[in-house]
Amino acid sequence: MERIRKIKTGDAEELRRLYGSVVNEELPYILRNSVPSVEEETRFIQSVLDNDGTILVYERENGSLIGMLTINRMPHPQLSHRASFGISVSKSHRSQGIGESLIQHAKVWCKDNGISQLSLEVLASNPAISLYERLGFVVIGENSMGIKLEKEYHPVLTMAVPIS
Repeated sequence: MERIRKIKTGDAEELRRLYGSVVNEELPYILRNSVPSVEEETRFIQSVLDNDGTILVYERENGSLIGMLTINRMPHPQLSHRASFGISVSKSHRSQGIGESLIQHAKVWCKDNGISQLSLEVLASNPAISLYERLGFVVIGENSMGIKLEKEYHPVLTMAVPIS
């Protein structure tokens, strides 16, 4: 049975595989990093968990991960009512409701953990913006020099939704 669950450090290899498949697509709206080692991925998972965040994963019956959403809570006490997220879904599983399910689970996690606002930064040309808008996110800012791709700046939108 497919399910959404919180990550475990033992998921590092599978998370690395998912992340690598998304990064290797070279989509303009995905930040390009090198694919981490299993040890680096394990440290990343532990760092998110140690800093009051979480990583939700969409797991298939066979144990493979096909989607992930990382929630990072703002660390300063006066900002800790806010969190930001990043999301990735494997190419062959997009437009099937997985991203929406991950975001809905993220909203519940935020409510359960005292977070009042969930936000993300997204390249203004990212086709997922319509999903975010459908889920109640609104644009609260725009940075015209938000990301530099091949020597050119591109706008990045900050979108947020209140959690109640």
